[in-house]
Amino acid sequence: MVLNDVPSLCGFVVDTTYDYTVPPPTGHAPSITDTTKHYYGSFHFVYTCDAGTVNGYNVADSIFYEERGFNFLNRTTLGQKYYVRALDATYKVVSMDGSISTFFGRFQPLSEIGSTLEGIYYLVGLKVDFSSGTADIVSGKSSFRLRSTPVLTAVTHDFTDYYGELDYLGNHKAKLTITSTAGTSVFIVDLTTGVATPV
Repeated sequence: MVLNDVPSLCGFVVDTTYDYTVPPPTGHAPSITDTTKHYYGSFHFVYTCDAGTVNGYNVADSIFYEERGFNFLNRTTLGQKYYVRALDATYKVVSMDGSISTFFGRFQPLSEIGSTLEGIYYLVGLKVDFSSGTADIVSGKSSFRLRSTPVLTAVTHDFTDYYGELDYLGNHKAKLTITSTAGTSVFIVDLTTGVATPV
């Protein structure tokens, strides 16, 4: 390495976690302040390289939150993974693959009731163009599934299940297909305004 040379980012890694619990405060009636809170998370980031030159990055992070008290338990989790690669020397056009998952649950253990809400998205072959100054997904797909499950005495009732796909069309537009027990619906979505137009 030449003195004063800029160090290569190849092999640079950020890898960290946190984990802590907040117990209920003391000196108060348990029925008022009996909640214990637990936080946990992790973050892992690494640059990828080709022939000693940075060509992208991989990142994975997760967040976990739980609050627990007398006859209640609420739990929330979020996980993300992204694999990003440059498709040109200017880094203004990149590919992206990965996934996003969420979970939320509310439970009353003594009553054996509760509910869950789960979602997962898979990003496949996304091509993102930054050359205009604003990111535009010009091609690729995202498949997804969303499920809601109320629970009563360990028996599932009123199960809701949605799944579908986003086909990215460029110019900040996407074709959204949603399927459920009610049938299939198709929309063209403006990704800058959120307006969805039935097809």
